[in-house]
Amino acid sequence: MKDSGENYGFFSSMLLMLETSVPFMAIRRGVMSAIPLVMTGAIALALRFLPIDAYQHFIKHSFGGVFEKIFILMQNGTQDVIALVLVSAIAHAYGSVKNETLEEKLSPAIVSLTALSCFILFQFVGSDRPLITLMGNTRVAAAIVTALISSALFVWIWERKPLGVSAYSADSFSFHTASLTSLFPSISTIAIFAVAAVLHREMPILFRPDGWVAAMYSDLVVKGPTLGSAIIFMFLAQLMWCFGIHGPNVLEAVAQDLFVPAVQINQGLVASGLAPTQIFSKAFLDAFVLMGGSGSTLCLMAAILLFSKSRSQRRLMKLSTIPSLLNMNELILFGVPIVFNPIYFIPFTLVPVLFILTSYFAVANGLVPVTVNHVEWTTPIFISGYVATGSVMGSLLQAFNLVLGTLCYLPFFLLGGSSQKKKNSRVLEKAYDIIKENPAYLSLREDSETVSFLRFLALDLENALAQDKLQMYYQPQVDEEGRVLGVEALLRWSHESYGFIAPQLVIRLAESVGMIRKLGYWIIEKVCIDVVRIKEAGRGDIVFSINVSPVQLEDRHFAQTLLTLLEMHSVTPSSIIIEITEESALSNSPILIEQLETLVKRGMKLAMDDFGLGHTSLKYMRDYPFDTVKIDGSIVREVVREKKNADIISAIVSLGRTMSFTVVAEYVEDEEQFEALRSLGCVQYQGYLFGKPAPFEDTLDIVLGIGRAPRAILTPATP
Repeated sequence: MKDSGENYGFFSSMLLMLETSVPFMAIRRGVMSAIPLVMTGAIALALRFLPIDAYQHFIKHSFGGVFEKIFILMQNGTQDVIALVLVSAIAHAYGSVKNETLEEKLSPAIVSLTALSCFILFQFVGSDRPLITLMGNTRVAAAIVTALISSALFVWIWERKPLGVSAYSADSFSFHTASLTSLFPSISTIAIFAVAAVLHREMPILFRPDGWVAAMYSDLVVKGPTLGSAIIFMFLAQLMWCFGIHGPNVLEAVAQDLFVPAVQINQGLVASGLAPTQIFSKAFLDAFVLMGGSGSTLCLMAAILLFSKSRSQRRLMKLSTIPSLLNMNELILFGVPIVFNPIYFIPFTLVPVLFILTSYFAVANGLVPVTVNHVEWTTPIFISGYVATGSVMGSLLQAFNLVLGTLCYLPFFLLGGSSQKKKNSRVLEKAYDIIKENPAYLSLREDSETVSFLRFLALDLENALAQDKLQMYYQPQVDEEGRVLGVEALLRWSHESYGFIAPQLVIRLAESVGMIRKLGYWIIEKVCIDVVRIKEAGRGDIVFSINVSPVQLEDRHFAQTLLTLLEMHSVTPSSIIIEITEESALSNSPILIEQLETLVKRGMKLAMDDFGLGHTSLKYMRDYPFDTVKIDGSIVREVVREKKNADIISAIVSLGRTMSFTVVAEYVEDEEQFEALRSLGCVQYQGYLFGKPAPFEDTLDIVLGIGRAPRAILTPATP
């Protein structure tokens, strides 16, 4: 078992390395960026060939057939040049990925244009066909290979700076440096591809790998479209997708030669009064096997929608519904993900093979008619089964396969959910590291595994807020005799999969996706409700401290909205303390100052959180009317061991007496710290020694002196 576990771990590690490699990331980003065009072309194709006689007559004959012409043009501008789109998108993504690790940045646009030139010259050499005919589905494999090789070659040459021009040149032509540094790499890359194109034409045996594939495949399928050839074709096409290669497009030429003529043969036999004999046709594969696209992923979508508890996964499936019904599944392949995911290798490759067997059994035994009509691959499930066979039995076979495939995908989906949860937990730790490095800012604009996870987490946060699944916890603030004077309101989010999410990450996520104002007002309203509850319990003297995001303070309507909420709940402004950090005060914007002044005039108090003794902290104490400062936890924690920290705290306490503001020592965790702080003149405290953050009911018990209280909380204050 140990050897098996080690082998699996090694295999998983290798796949992870492959998944995070530059070529794979470039393919993934490039394909994802091309999805809008792919979907546009597929929708145009589906609308053009929708198998409804009245509809077909309308688009072909109404207004001179203008609707059909529109659909044809949309298809020409998307699917018919999909190889051109992909080579540009993948090469651009390659340059962008490399820029994440390069000190001097190259131009992804020039990398993309260079790859485009390489692809065109390579496709055009030795061909008498119009160039536009060499840019469709059958050239996707060549587009991917060309994009990766040309981009890698360009970057390799660029990094060596053959012309000695730096990307950060400070001469008078510095605005041209991107073009200058790319000049030699671009020329060299295109020249190398031109040489390769000539060799490709003059020596096809050595330089045409597609010829090797075709030769090997022709040996396997020499008998034509049989059960064996269908299984081999389908297995290879799905296996390629597992590694990020669009298998059906790579093997499109093979499919055209092997399976497309079968429908024409059947139609000829029917026209002659004979029974159709060709079971395995392209219509057969598209209708009964590739339901939802490669891997029969419509079945995986059904499993997720029926059994997944993950909001982000369910939202991804809902977004993928229309594309999947049109048999386009790139969103699922790269979103779940399936590509480079060993857990889904088995069902993704074998479920289509299973469908070939079940469908063959049904047709061979006369349960379902042989396919006699051509069906576009974008035709939705059930419609395609009926049109291909001319019988409702075709649709029933699709329904049977859909249920069977869903059951086959289900155990792997459950296993994948468990594995993904562990992986996401590791990614969450990386997110916490990002917050530690830069507590004030979080960007979700990058394209990385961590940021992608955080985007989904932000969607979960939005849903949690909408369903009122967030909670407010409160931590007591006491005097030296242990009497509770106030509480700090702290946001808590218990995620259904990852447990409690760090509040700082929650706030940064809300700021990044533009929901901080909505979240901030939700917090204020919850606090107002609890202020009323604690007043009704006989402790109307308790003051509630609320942390306010700097983003919210920049809202011109913040002060008025806050005061309106207080009035709605009959809460006096003096019951609330607004805590802001040095980060907030740092902006010093007119809007922020105006909001704070409005609140102070109405009787609300201000507190400076994480106060130090630097120049900026003192400056803010001079410029803002703070009533309270909370000493930075890093200073309090080391007060016993570091004399400098004790001196700083003593100075802050002395400054508080002089300037008439209250000093609160946070993060007080043990008796030794408490005694040291009290000897320095501190009179208010907050920390685990006096109470951990807790739900309102538990905090109320401590405030009233009837719950289990930590060491210092001995007696309730007199109201």
